[in-house]
Amino acid sequence: MLDVVQEIIHKEFDIDEDKITAEANLRNDLHIDSMAAVNLSFEIEDRFNIKISDEELASLTTVADIVSLLESKNVSAKS
Repeated sequence: MLDVVQEIIHKEFDIDEDKITAEANLRNDLHIDSMAAVNLSFEIEDRFNIKISDEELASLTTVADIVSLLESKNVSAKS
């Protein structure tokens, strides 16, 4: 699942995939601000056919948080 999230972030923001680690902080390490995070959530929602609530979006701090959220929604990396 991490590789799929890395791919989405890389394509959406043109960030070097080597920088997109599980521990990477979305704001501090990847420079994804709140507006960009909303765009990222739209991409993830479209890719996996899910909804991400405002509360869920606000709780996402790291790439691993996104992976955990997808896993909690029983999303498959093949979706």
